[in-house]
Amino acid sequence: MVHAAPPEFLARCRELLADPHPCAPQGYPFQLANRRHRHSMNSWMNDLPGLHPSGKRNEVVIHPDDAAPLGIATGDRVKVFSPVGEIDLPALISDQPRRSVVIVDHGWGSRTFDPRGGGAPESFGVNRNLLIDGSKYDPLSQSPAMSSSYVGIAPAE
Repeated sequence: MVHAAPPEFLARCRELLADPHPCAPQGYPFQLANRRHRHSMNSWMNDLPGLHPSGKRNEVVIHPDDAAPLGIATGDRVKVFSPVGEIDLPALISDQPRRSVVIVDHGWGSRTFDPRGGGAPESFGVNRNLLIDGSKYDPLSQSPAMSSSYVGIAPAE
């Protein structure tokens, strides 16, 4: 017999299922989510030339019903903010996320150095981890709660 669910994990699942459904905190109405792309794996390959046909950047994907009241359109620069940080990036309006969820791909914003030529470092996209409160973490994995963070959005100034 294989024990695929250790007792600690089952207990934690029961705790999470017993908790009330999370509510967005005042001023941070959007749950932050992530998505995967075939051209990018957790920042691997983000700095390879020619691999990203649409450009080397990430964006915030917002549902049209959430973007309209904020006056945000595709291509607009927006500020995504949380209690611990903020980032500035372009918006993409799409019905891909459900309402009240915004998507910002992770794995961007690191600096790429030129070890041979000594050129200035390049940075592509922005680091979504700047929005995550590192003091709140899952007790079993000991990692920050990356997909249970809430953010606000505003047009960039």
